[in-house]
Amino acid sequence: MKRLLWVVLIVVFLSGCSEISQSLEQPVDPNDTTTVTIEVTPGQTFNAVAKELSDKKLISSAGALRNYVEQHELGSQLQVGTYQISPSMDIATIADILTEAPIVAETVTITIPEGFENVDVIARLQEYGFAQDVEAFNDILENHPFEYDFLEGIDRSFKLEGYLFPDTYEFFADASDLDVITKMLDNFDLKYTPEMRLRADELGMSTNDVVTLASIVEREARKREEFSIVAGVFQNRIAIDMPLQACSTVQYILGERKWVLSIQETQIESPYNTYQIPGLPPSPIAQPSQMAIEAVLYPAQTDYLFFVVANLGDGSHLFATTYEEHLANIAISEENLQKAIDEANE
Repeated sequence: MKRLLWVVLIVVFLSGCSEISQSLEQPVDPNDTTTVTIEVTPGQTFNAVAKELSDKKLISSAGALRNYVEQHELGSQLQVGTYQISPSMDIATIADILTEAPIVAETVTITIPEGFENVDVIARLQEYGFAQDVEAFNDILENHPFEYDFLEGIDRSFKLEGYLFPDTYEFFADASDLDVITKMLDNFDLKYTPEMRLRADELGMSTNDVVTLASIVEREARKREEFSIVAGVFQNRIAIDMPLQACSTVQYILGERKWVLSIQETQIESPYNTYQIPGLPPSPIAQPSQMAIEAVLYPAQTDYLFFVVANLGDGSHLFATTYEEHLANIAISEENLQKAIDEANE
């Protein structure tokens, strides 16, 4: 009788193990079709791939994949390549994908320059078949529940202007808009380093403060060597509650990059008009480069409060501490411009 009882218990136990094993082989989330790129490199084993898939929440258990591979004798059939795996896939599907020669996915390379506004980014993406539904694209920017710590406290109604990091990207041709945006935000998360975040805290600046001022520096400073000086000028103005008077913020309102603004344009009522309001506008006005962000975090220590383009053809500026010096620099700038015009007409 005892022997029969043990046999029954063993059968029940094994049956339970089978059910558990089968449950672990099911998709993590059948409704989540978001794909994650998995790279299988030469010499990599199924054990390593299984751990990566488990760490990225693409499978319920690394052991379940290892057991499946062992049961079906697939251990030697892992293929080197790039794969798109989603939580909606079960273990059998994932194993099949990883053991078949990967299809070489078509990719596109897109450059997002520094200083691009969101509208420019969207227009550039549309050239390559992305962001065709602008309203849907903006809805992702405004409402998708991204879990980046740098977005904590950010007003999403401004559609993440300033956070679509400018760089050269390689996207899969069939990538979704969410994939595209996520890759840009991943890049921002990488480039805005822990050291930068610590420095921002030391300066008493929020991430949005840093990115907003950096976006203005990006649009105002034409010569890379002057980024930190221009950033210092703006920091000096903020310190004494003096309006930034940045033309770029008015250009943002106008939707046009006019290098000469009229008096009426500098009087437009808007929270972005830094001729009328002290301090920073409510959000960035463009995508700043890492150099512009660094310039804001480590500005040049000067007494300058003014600058004007030198009109020497190299993008340099003339800087001044007093308004009288600034007026003199404006005169020099105008002389340089007239000289350049005369030489062009000769």
